Amino acid sequence: MPATFSPKPAALVISQPGQLHWLYALLLGGALLWLEAYYMATLLLVFTLLLAVSKTLLEVDTVRQRYRIGLHLLGLPLGGWHPLPPAHRVVVRFFSELAVSTTDGGGTETQRQIKYLVLLSVPDSAEGVILWRCLAYKQALHVACFLGSVLQLEVVSFDQYKQSRIVQEVEEPE
Repeated sequence: MPATFSPKPAALVISQPGQLHWLYALLLGGALLWLEAYYMATLLLVFTLLLAVSKTLLEVDTVRQRYRIGLHLLGLPLGGWHPLPPAHRVVVRFFSELAVSTTDGGGTETQRQIKYLVLLSVPDSAEGVILWRCLAYKQALHVACFLGSVLQLEVVSFDQYKQSRIVQEVEEPE
């Protein structure tokens, strides 16, 4: 019986620890060593080394119609697969939340949080499946364009005024 070939899922590295993570870990580790907290310093060192070799990955398996977003630690994926919904385009959407709370002095305090959502738009529906949330438009656009390329879908962006623009067209096969 001939072996069947199953291509690897397409993958995009979304984030990985940077130099700032290392600096914080070294400073905290040095402070713990200075305080002679060797047990805590050792735990911190192990944790930092594990984080240093980890990354957040988005994987899309078009053959099996599934996706996974999760941490890869030492090359091993953490997180399960989810079925890909039927979609007709990838959408980057501006999202803003306004939280209002009262202060101890009796006044009110407002806090606005801005996010960008990457979602798969379900055909003939106002619904979408949110795949990724982030604070930076550039990162959301990068993830959306990756999904659009892999799934052969149009990528559309909506700003805070609900104005849309096509970011990436579907690539026609040659």
